[in-house]
Amino acid sequence: MSTPTLSGGEEAEIKAALDKLSADDRKLADAQKSCPMSDEPLGSMGIPIKLTLSGEPVFVCCRSCVKRAEADPTGTLKKVAALKAKPAAK
Repeated sequence: MSTPTLSGGEEAEIKAALDKLSADDRKLADAQKSCPMSDEPLGSMGIPIKLTLSGEPVFVCCRSCVKRAEADPTGTLKKVAALKAKPAAK
């Protein structure tokens, strides 16, 4: 799956949303990059929501993804691991 190209305005909105996270959470969200449920960039739908699944921190893009992530913690964590393993977009 290719990473969508974002406009300058979209990038600014994402940065503004991510900037509202604590420094530690920002590092985690930057490493994850995208929502494991929707594949949307974290911050594209406002401040990402932090969950703890099986003791691991996970970010989702919005409230509608929370229940889906919690319904399959193992699958969600596998998706997050894959997201973190992807090289950063240039």
